Amino acid sequence: MICKSYNFVIMNTIHKTYRFRLLPNVAQEILFAKHFGCVRFVYNHFLNERIEQYEKTKQSDNYHAQALALTQLKKQEDSVTRTKCFQHFGAV
Repeated sequence: MICKSYNFVIMNTIHKTYRFRLLPNVAQEILFAKHFGCVRFVYNHFLNERIEQYEKTKQSDNYHAQALALTQLKKQEDSVTRTKCFQHFGAV
């Protein structure tokens, strides 16, 4: 891991930032790819759901309604979302 520190001034206030660069090994790279594949699938699933709802009713679910829907999807054993998501992990 590489760390760089930067200082910059905005409106007479000094802000300090840190920039990190991760150097994962091969196993960690595979795990990151699987994790982000799952996250991307869930994000696209709910984005598509919002778009379809908006086209039909000119309204869409808010964050809390979709969070509840995600919780319900996680509880379903035969959920398509769950199955496709966890195929990235090789758990199904």
